[in-house]
Amino acid sequence: MLTTIALAAVTKAGPPLESALTIYNDGFALVREQRMIDLAGGPQDVLVEDVAQMIEANSVSVTSLSAPGSFTVLEQNYQYDLINPIAILNKSVG
Repeated sequence: MLTTIALAAVTKAGPPLESALTIYNDGFALVREQRMIDLAGGPQDVLVEDVAQMIEANSVSVTSLSAPGSFTVLEQNYQYDLINPIAILNKSVG
């Protein structure tokens, strides 16, 4: 029996090239960053690290400044996983 597995290349986004911060009342803030991501053809997973700890995942927007409309975001996930002793124990147990 043959099994097909879809693999996607993983691309890591670079550090912020430019950042802007707007702070509102009640502890809410808006962060705008520009990061360089080198995309090849075909499906890819893009890893963006060092984002705000309390990010509103549904507020994330991804666009190309050099070629608007040249790609489509099919799915985006936010995985909040700071390293601490409890997180390490949970990862090792299960």
